[in-house]
Amino acid sequence: MRNVVYILLLSFLLSVNIYSSDRININSISSPQYVLRGENFTVSLKLTLPSETNSLELYLHINSIGALKSVELKSRNFQKQMRFYRSDTESLLDKVYKIESGDLSSLEGRIIQVNLQLTSSREETLQYFITPKKDISDEERLPGQIKNVKIYKESAAAGRSLELSSGSQMELDFSLDEYESPVALIEFWSFSKGNRSEVINIIDENQNELTNISISDFGYLTTPNFFDAEFFKEIFIDQSSWNYFLIKFNTNSGKVKFYLNNFLFYEGILRSIVKQNVLGIKIYNNSREGSLYFDRLKIWSYGNHERLALSNKNFNRYLADSSSIIYENNFDNDSFGDEIKISGYHKLVRSTAPIFSKAPILTVSLFGQSYQLNWQVNDLAHAKSFTVEKSYDLEQFEFVSSIRVTDKRRASYSTTDYDYTNNQIIYYRVKQVNEDDSFIYSDLAKVGRGRLKHFILEQNYPNPFNPITTISVDVQRADEFEVLVYDIVGKAIAVLHQGPLGMGKHHFNFDGSNLPSGIYLCEIKSGDELEVMKMILAK
Repeated sequence: MRNVVYILLLSFLLSVNIYSSDRININSISSPQYVLRGENFTVSLKLTLPSETNSLELYLHINSIGALKSVELKSRNFQKQMRFYRSDTESLLDKVYKIESGDLSSLEGRIIQVNLQLTSSREETLQYFITPKKDISDEERLPGQIKNVKIYKESAAAGRSLELSSGSQMELDFSLDEYESPVALIEFWSFSKGNRSEVINIIDENQNELTNISISDFGYLTTPNFFDAEFFKEIFIDQSSWNYFLIKFNTNSGKVKFYLNNFLFYEGILRSIVKQNVLGIKIYNNSREGSLYFDRLKIWSYGNHERLALSNKNFNRYLADSSSIIYENNFDNDSFGDEIKISGYHKLVRSTAPIFSKAPILTVSLFGQSYQLNWQVNDLAHAKSFTVEKSYDLEQFEFVSSIRVTDKRRASYSTTDYDYTNNQIIYYRVKQVNEDDSFIYSDLAKVGRGRLKHFILEQNYPNPFNPITTISVDVQRADEFEVLVYDIVGKAIAVLHQGPLGMGKHHFNFDGSNLPSGIYLCEIKSGDELEVMKMILAK
């Protein structure tokens, strides 16, 4: 207990001030990354008060979707509720709350924690920032001062999660012997109802603890390797929200990294894991009351950068080309596998974790005046329909077509759009609507001729043809060109030109005498521009 308090106080002193005034220093501000709609969550501040200050004022600036529910001040042997009310202070956001502590003369220390409980009833991004001053000039505004919290609603893609009741334990052993990479990566979502001191233990094959991640009395993540850290940043963990943990360690070098959500909070060398190819994780719910929930547990032999895992944490599955899955469980069925051992009362329950459908991958090809849109579905289980939309200005999107899902095994879809406006850039996107009416958009696909186009490809003539047709290209700017012909499955049939072309119109004959009837594709490439045209050989 003393060590935990000492670590907390020391990290307070080492913290870099992110805002200060004559009265108060705000050392850090922590909030969850994702919050379920309608649930309360905590924004935590670490503060340093000047010795002569016996009261505290703060100003919470927040957008319209958020509301302040309560404010608590904590220090060693001291705790009290703070008053708050709406203020007429001008703000970059929609409203401001003034927060007052009252008399703090009995406060023993100068380092305190202030926890603000907020809520939101709409699925948007809640924005806020906190200052100790009523008015802030433009010169005093700090980069990144406005914080974002994503408010989400339950998604069917989350499926179920594992609930560990009080006194229950989960243990999972794994080996790196079969894999080339000495790097292991563990990732999972966790949510706690009730206090607990430890998040996860890393153990060796003899059940000896190598390291752990735990939660201090003040709610901050810590580890026993704190004093050997190359990097350490205390982060408050809101136990009323789902949190994503990532642990990465190299069994050759002993290098270890710990992440909470997207933030690195520990990096260092842990000698005890060197040459430990058989390892395990142990998770114990030691709270007197309340349950511990887990979802989307993955253990990898990892050869990619951890940025890949962090960017895909909200999806059940993703591809990592240089990595191999050792164990994964989304807890959507009763089969845990032989690797995992659970003791005590546990069950699978509906998950509220921020796990969503992964967006389709959209590609667009130009065929004369038409655009062929193809998209690959990443989440077959939950997709209900797709709507294709386009925009010319990225502000207004118009309907192109809609397709309902009738076969859950079908992963590829396509449609065609026609556009007869020359020199026009078009932005396409696919909206995937799921069975629970949630939706997600693909990335934008930018296509079109553009005003600085190097060439104009005209439709071949005649078309259909038998056996010879002429392909005409109007070159707007001299450059290197390739004129190629492919069959419908993408096999190269002929190279009609490869080299420079000057400005003006150029004609190329294609002879299909030795080819069967069918559709053929003519592809024109110049620099980073490419067009594809359909041609029909009809014998």
